[in-house]
Amino acid sequence: MSALNVLIYPLPVALVLLLLGFVLRARAPRVGLVLITVAVAGLWLLATEPVSHHLRAQLEGQHAPLAPTEAPSADAIVILGGGTVPTIPPRLTPGLGHAGDRVRMGYELHAAGRAPLVITTGGAHREDPMGQSEAAAAAELLERWGVPRNAIVARGNSETTREDALTVRSAIEGVPVERLLLVTSAMHMPRAVALFEHLNMEVIPAPANFELRETRPLHWSDWVPSARSLWLSTRVWHEYVGRWYAGWRDWL
Repeated sequence: MSALNVLIYPLPVALVLLLLGFVLRARAPRVGLVLITVAVAGLWLLATEPVSHHLRAQLEGQHAPLAPTEAPSADAIVILGGGTVPTIPPRLTPGLGHAGDRVRMGYELHAAGRAPLVITTGGAHREDPMGQSEAAAAAELLERWGVPRNAIVARGNSETTREDALTVRSAIEGVPVERLLLVTSAMHMPRAVALFEHLNMEVIPAPANFELRETRPLHWSDWVPSARSLWLSTRVWHEYVGRWYAGWRDWL
């Protein structure tokens, strides 16, 4: 996440609007009131479960869950970075983070014989910039779970999804690899597929880490803001901003 990304996330945007609203109240009361209202209402809604759920559904609903044993065969499995935590004491080995289902899904696809090769991506961990890359951490976990080391290619020099796609394309140049099983979080999958396909790679989406829950009758408490709902809405925001930026750069 660059500093610019952080500044255009919902919470900083709302705080800026609030500040402008209070500053303008003396000279332009109506404008100030509008800014304050938009900031408070917008932040409140994004932090509620119904709104957050609806936003997530727009992304996660684009690619259905795929059972590893029923997945089509491919030439390689690509696991995008972001699913591991580094080996920082007291940890003795890498662990699985919030998006750890990515690594688990990649392992299960390989165990089901869907592809002979696994490619892991992801550069330095933010927690440990000088330590093991995300790609290397995922590769270590896969090997511990029984995937042969010669069946894993770890490319730990990418920091963005665009760089992941470029790294994978470089890794398969000159190798008989045509179809890729692409593993990433369901919310991130639409943008990842678009970036890979723009580089003329044939991918089969294998989404993991679904955030959606079964729908149930709404309760008044669902409209009470929560940190989790705001965090999930912010992740959706990140995907749309990332897609807009990729389109602006002609990467899609």
